[in-house]
Amino acid sequence: MEKARKRNKELRDQLEMLQKVCKFCQQEKAALLQQKAVLQQSAKPQEPLQPKLPQATQELYGPVLDSVGQFSLQELKVLELEEQLQLVKMKEERDEINHTLSQVSDNRSEAEDTALSALDRWYREMEKITAEETSQKKSESNIKGFSLALDKLFFNVKLRGGMGEGRQLSFSTRHGGICIHICIKEPSQHTERSQDMSPDIMYLVQSDLYVADLPAEGNRYLKNRLSVADFVRDIVWKHIDEDCLALS
Repeated sequence: MEKARKRNKELRDQLEMLQKVCKFCQQEKAALLQQKAVLQQSAKPQEPLQPKLPQATQELYGPVLDSVGQFSLQELKVLELEEQLQLVKMKEERDEINHTLSQVSDNRSEAEDTALSALDRWYREMEKITAEETSQKKSESNIKGFSLALDKLFFNVKLRGGMGEGRQLSFSTRHGGICIHICIKEPSQHTERSQDMSPDIMYLVQSDLYVADLPAEGNRYLKNRLSVADFVRDIVWKHIDEDCLALS
């Protein structure tokens, strides 16, 4: 993780340096354009030679002066092309650095997510989904009683306790007008496991209304680092559909 942060800082420093170089090149480009304008004015067709010059002299120097003007214009075009090529290279380097920074950020997020406990991962997922639902509701009509009839994966989400202190994650879910409150407790380091508790059961999963196979399925989803949204839909909401709503 420290190595990734150091690499991230190095890439940001390189990006800042490239931005300064790009700004300098733009200033140089403006100066070259001004120089080009001056040279173009000086490269305009020359005034006819004074009649006092011999005709042979006029015929000799006239084409030479035209050639000098055309050569100056060609030099300016070469300079412009070189500058454009340099800007393209700088843009490619900047895009490559941004892509690398994005990869470093994604890898850091994945590493942080992997290091989280199962309850922390579920809590973070609930917060994200709840925030998205809240944002979506603001765009919908606010009819009285409308929100109470909607299905809602999570609300009243709470996470209590510190690491090794028997943490507790609780939340409510609503489907088909039926609300169920679920509480998941993580055993404390100082709490002995019950002798009759299955080795596959690492968490105490309870609900205020009966849900078939809730403890076993909750532990399976937590152990396998599966989505809490899928757990609610596949286990809790499915039970409501088959055992509650089907009887009404």
